[in-house]
Amino acid sequence: MTGPVWTGALTIGLITLPIALYKVVETHDISFHRIERGTSDRVRIQWVNERTGAEVSFQDLERGFDAGDGEYLTIEPGEFEEIPNGRSKNIEVLEFVNLSEIPPAHFRTPYYIGPRGKAHAKTYQLLASAMERSLRVGVAPFSIRDRTHLGAIYSGGGVLTLHTLYFADEIRDPHREVDHLPTGEREFGDAELRMAERLIDLLTTTWDPQKYTDARHEQIRRIVEGKLADREMDALRQSLASLGEDAEENGHEEA
Repeated sequence: MTGPVWTGALTIGLITLPIALYKVVETHDISFHRIERGTSDRVRIQWVNERTGAEVSFQDLERGFDAGDGEYLTIEPGEFEEIPNGRSKNIEVLEFVNLSEIPPAHFRTPYYIGPRGKAHAKTYQLLASAMERSLRVGVAPFSIRDRTHLGAIYSGGGVLTLHTLYFADEIRDPHREVDHLPTGEREFGDAELRMAERLIDLLTTTWDPQKYTDARHEQIRRIVEGKLADREMDALRQSLASLGEDAEENGHEEA
């Protein structure tokens, strides 16, 4: 069980509920490190000046943005200090909307919302029940980890979940990004549409996420586990060989 990533309060109108946010997603990626071939020596990335090739220490780094023509404008640490610290102590729901109104492309990162203490369980349950019955989500801007987010809070199975959303100006227009999208009058008939709808009906079932797994991750995991097993077997063989050599030497000495 992991701890919360944020604690504060959820405000909806006159209701204030102390809450904590918890990670929803647990990745199972296997971490690999770069090592020099034939050794167990880690290879690390260094900060290098592109022009001189000289290594630069972290203390000598500063932030700059490309102003064009190879020129960079820098922002001093004091200028960052003038910006609010980007940490909300309160998540305030400003409005409710229907979940179907939010395009899936806007959804970003989910967090479970939990009550901060048993004393707040009743209020939490009340809000979760009311929101689940309404089929609406609460929209709430907030800041966490030095970044401003837009959050959508919804309820399902008695649990409140906050999903960060991409802002509208972060979503690319598909008609500008995707080539050959159809426009204008439809080019198919009613019979073709009914056939496509029938195909969808034939493939429709109940959502079961357990049916789907990350096949590539499973293959990598088996390779890693196989190598670990081989290493343990090699260590066992070496240990047995060493014991055999010791026994043979002792036999010669006794003779």
